[in-house]
Amino acid sequence: MKLINQENNQARKPCNQEDNKINKGLETEIERLKQKVKERFSDLFQVNKTVKDFKYDVQFKPKMEIKQQKGRRILIHMRKAVETELEKLIKEGHVEKLEEVGEDIFVSPVVVTRKSDGSVKIALDAVELNRQIVRKTIPMPILSEILDQISIKK
Repeated sequence: MKLINQENNQARKPCNQEDNKINKGLETEIERLKQKVKERFSDLFQVNKTVKDFKYDVQFKPKMEIKQQKGRRILIHMRKAVETELEKLIKEGHVEKLEEVGEDIFVSPVVVTRKSDGSVKIALDAVELNRQIVRKTIPMPILSEILDQISIKK
């Protein structure tokens, strides 16, 4: 097998053991440097697993309609992974399991996708719920006004 070097059209040999050693050495060095950065800037790489006691004042529209939507089907081959993920979310306190659902509770379907590592991601499809919320409008600041406020006058 011959590989052609495009710069001077000369044939070169495919990667040998020495090239493989160099590549492995580089991979090891990269991993070492990554670890060093993570240790030095550990506060940037912390995962926020649980947000508790967070309250947000939501205002609903005056003639709000509570909707209880039908759930989406979960594919058979994903059910075990979804059950595992739900158990984890319940255990960590992110979600709460209800035995009964009253007429005064919104029910929204979830969207399940598979992550690259094989686990699943469960996301709430809150479109109908969001339609019932009064949006807080915050005007965007004008760049020239911001610059006027921060500029230093001589």
